[in-house]
Amino acid sequence: MQRTTCGCCDDGEILGFLLTGGKRSWNQTTRNQEVDMRFDFNTLWGTLCLLCLLCQPLGAWDAAGQGNQGKRHPTPENTPSATDPSLVIDVSDDSQWQEGPYVPDTTGMKTETFGREDGELYELLAWVQDIAIDGHGSIFILDADWRSSFGTVHVINREARYLESIGSTGEGPGEFIHPLHILVDDVGERFLIAGNEREVDIFERQDTGAYRYVNSWDTRTGANSACIMRNHVYLLGYDPLNGHSIHKYTVDGEYVTGFGEPYKSTNPMVVDLLSTEGSLSCIAQQGVVGHVRDNIPVLTAFSEHGDLLWRVKVEGIKPEFEVLESFSSDGSVSVSFMAYPNDKGRGRLNLSEAYSDGNFYLGVSKSLGDKVKRNLVFRVDALSGTFTHAGHGNVSYVTERDLIVRLRPKRGSAPQVVVRSRQ
Repeated sequence: MQRTTCGCCDDGEILGFLLTGGKRSWNQTTRNQEVDMRFDFNTLWGTLCLLCLLCQPLGAWDAAGQGNQGKRHPTPENTPSATDPSLVIDVSDDSQWQEGPYVPDTTGMKTETFGREDGELYELLAWVQDIAIDGHGSIFILDADWRSSFGTVHVINREARYLESIGSTGEGPGEFIHPLHILVDDVGERFLIAGNEREVDIFERQDTGAYRYVNSWDTRTGANSACIMRNHVYLLGYDPLNGHSIHKYTVDGEYVTGFGEPYKSTNPMVVDLLSTEGSLSCIAQQGVVGHVRDNIPVLTAFSEHGDLLWRVKVEGIKPEFEVLESFSSDGSVSVSFMAYPNDKGRGRLNLSEAYSDGNFYLGVSKSLGDKVKRNLVFRVDALSGTFTHAGHGNVSYVTERDLIVRLRPKRGSAPQVVVRSRQ
């Protein structure tokens, strides 16, 4: 789960849409607070940044929501308890948690970078959506800039040397329009591209080591987040027909089952928005799917068949954003996003299985005020949910044995992909 920075929201926004007569129109009011819009690609922050381009400031909060007379989300009934009292991480007391070692430990690793300000076209990364590794030493970079309708997959090796580019923007075979995720199967022979569109594209490794497009299949919801394990793909997207938010397919596109409860609300807009934003991670060794919603501090684990295994709850943080549902005098419904990432006590969860040791790694980011954040990392057993404090740092890495890959975003300049490997 890589991270980047959305420059269009640097001054802070309250974003929303107004439903009138069944039709949506976008509106925005501006809050006098700087918002650090650094986000995981499969979270609501990505949606908010997209909306920045569609909105114009209205100047006053009352213009969007008729004051603060509405219902705020997430509601208490949508914040579930831990399945066991021992599965509660309480970060209320900041002095209780020493930062500890940095995670991941890169001591003794050599560092290479891919991506430049000037050079060959393939070196000029635009908007890195996702990164994956195939187990053969190849690193896949999904570079897809929705602002310029540019999209492709760059393949590099562990020395950050360019190998090839695959796919392009378009609607034909092997082309994609709004890709968000790149998924490599368990043996590293195929990779899949999934995203806002309902189509998933499959590329297959050839005897030469290169990849070529083979076919596509359709999903029911598209993919706001995705993971892959044991020859199955898990996609996050709310389907009102079956009432599930997580969907399991075979790698070849056969629908297997749906699971995961949607967000509970009488407003279908709220249900749709808050059921689909978040992140999925798969632990193939144990066959476990982890799910974190963007504004609810709970990690939920399911078996590969969709059975609830456990829930870990983080206490002592408030969500970085809230959703206000309100009614105007003419009866129209307004749903507005309010972002407070730098307010003291607010925080968010990040989830990764990226350390390849059969555990989830849960990042807990909490604002201490004045743009200072504490970033704690917890190692969570995939089968039981028991956790240990691993240290501090960033879980947004992709790893395999002796290899760590991450995105280095740069505000106002081209991003870079950093590759660290053992000598």
